[in-house]
Amino acid sequence: MGRALLPILLLLLPLACATGEAPPPPTPMETWVLPRQTVAEPEVVATVDGAPITIAEIQARARAQGITAEKALEQAIDDQLVLAAVLSAADAQDLSDAYKSAAAAHLITHRFEPQNQPEAIPDDMLRALYDELQRRDFTEPHLVDKKFLFSHGQWRAAVQMVVTGDAMPDAESASTVNSLLRLVRDHYSLADDPGQETFRSHAWHVQNSYVPVRFEQLPPLSLDPDENTFRLGGEFDTGFVKWLFGLSGVGSQSPVFDTRFGLHWVFLLAIIPERRSTFEDVREELRASIADSHRVTSFQEWLVRLRRDHGVTAPDGRK
Repeated sequence: MGRALLPILLLLLPLACATGEAPPPPTPMETWVLPRQTVAEPEVVATVDGAPITIAEIQARARAQGITAEKALEQAIDDQLVLAAVLSAADAQDLSDAYKSAAAAHLITHRFEPQNQPEAIPDDMLRALYDELQRRDFTEPHLVDKKFLFSHGQWRAAVQMVVTGDAMPDAESASTVNSLLRLVRDHYSLADDPGQETFRSHAWHVQNSYVPVRFEQLPPLSLDPDENTFRLGGEFDTGFVKWLFGLSGVGSQSPVFDTRFGLHWVFLLAIIPERRSTFEDVREELRASIADSHRVTSFQEWLVRLRRDHGVTAPDGRK
């Protein structure tokens, strides 16, 4: 008997758990309309279908654009005529959506933006950022491009041709590749325009000789190993760095030299001078450099506060 009643009880269970009434549907956001502006008669200089254009509006428009009051009045009338045409022809819901978008844009422009200008970034935040950038340790990935930016030794940027050790398995092959690179270097030295592009094109002389060669553009390197490690995420061969800093000036080339990685031939692209700037020296430069990212972060934080202050649910239950 008990087994026979079990299916019936299972069917009745949801009914026992129900409240008896369905929850009311959510109320949609109201449709917005423009309020009818009312102003004192002496303040009105013109009307369009009864909508007033005021003296204060004309004066503000004329000041903002540096035009005459007559020109400002013509512009105001034209704008009101366009608005009247839109109001007479547009769908009510489309107008409501447009008003809401305009209200949101006005809020951002007149409340959020003025409160989040670069000068609003506190000095203690800038100081903490400066200290983090100059700290001899790894930092957050989004700050790496500014690591040691304000205080560093001389940096040198270069391009190089390199034949790695795995392409030279024995002393004889290493000697052959060394001779080939020297010949290519001598040929380059005789070129009419021995610049970066000519340097790069000479890699094909090696490649066409069936020796695998890599052409690399290197980031600016320092004589200080810490600056290289914490800026670039790794160590660079000290012998390579020594050869790089032994070059006489931009546009000069190295002899063919070897490191534990292989055989190298280097062209010096740029020299970035040493810089030793204090926080006070670079405070405004630092402020300007993070202004956009700070504004984006502040906007995200503002949205989080709005989400917390207002009830939000999504179809998947997210809040």
